[in-house]
Amino acid sequence: MDSESVIPKYALEISNDETNNHLSALASYYVIGNFENRPIFTRKLIEFASQQLGEGGKLEDPYDLVDLDGDTHRRDGPRFYTGADGGIYGQSPMGWILMYFPYIHVPESCRHLVPPSEKRTIAVEYTRSGDQKPCKCDQVSSEMLKEWEADWKRSAYRRNLIAQLKKHVRDTEPVKQIICFGTGRLEAKHSYLQHLAACTVRRIVLEKQDALGGRTSLDHINIYAQDPGYCRNCKMKLSKLDIDVVDDPKGVLLMDKSRFVVSFAPDIPVWQLAVDMLFDEGGPAGMLCDVIEDLSDSDVIVCAANPWSPNVHAYVDRCVALVVVDTDGLEERVHVSGWSGLYLKSLQNLVK
Repeated sequence: MDSESVIPKYALEISNDETNNHLSALASYYVIGNFENRPIFTRKLIEFASQQLGEGGKLEDPYDLVDLDGDTHRRDGPRFYTGADGGIYGQSPMGWILMYFPYIHVPESCRHLVPPSEKRTIAVEYTRSGDQKPCKCDQVSSEMLKEWEADWKRSAYRRNLIAQLKKHVRDTEPVKQIICFGTGRLEAKHSYLQHLAACTVRRIVLEKQDALGGRTSLDHINIYAQDPGYCRNCKMKLSKLDIDVVDDPKGVLLMDKSRFVVSFAPDIPVWQLAVDMLFDEGGPAGMLCDVIEDLSDSDVIVCAANPWSPNVHAYVDRCVALVVVDTDGLEERVHVSGWSGLYLKSLQNLVK
């Protein structure tokens, strides 16, 4: 990386000298254990969960879960997942949805804080959708969208992104599809800009791969977006950008080594899902996302919705890792930090 990076401010840090106030709920939210050399989120696990999800059922109905060893467990209802603050998490306008519980790295100095009996062994559960605040994207006029698009076209972030892609696409895994996770409702400018960033990635990758010819040449690259917050108007606006909205977990199951992931500050563990689902293939073709901070030498537990893991770190090592910087000082940037990570899987470093 050629720019200073920081642990995301939305992450909770727990040091080895803290009280157990935060740790009492730690195992409720995260998978903790020796999983450094194996994936947490396997395709088999997500497919099983998706099948169970499709069967629906009543709140009180029993349901099946698969643990990290592949064993099936029967659970009694209800399937609501209630957070520590009493709120229902994973809300969406749909019916049953998945809850993802990521791996959390616990450094040696902190492992005594998490007794083995509290270690979580289930990475995916189910919850019922709840009510959401109404989306306000209907208040965003076509004139406002044109202004946002004009801001995007003249932004330093866009110029930087294009320059990085043009320089490095030649030597990286060919991209066949782009998947956006948690890029947000179109009521906010930064969310719209993130979708425009995905469109820019598509255009530049198509141009460069077409110039290379052969197996990398494509007539079109589909963009899919998965975010339970999209309303009907959001979907209509995205269709005008040639972006197709998919429900969870379809976007996750679309993952393969030719996919390019776009995701900023999501509330699901996108890094781990993308890397673990493609564990044997070296991860996705690329990612435009938050800067991935190396926590391998950290002496604190960093808890976040989209946390680092050793598998994610190994993926970064296989990539051309770049920083896309926004130097315009716009009131609303593509990413709140002012810079993003661009990770392109190098053909020279692919896992055999």
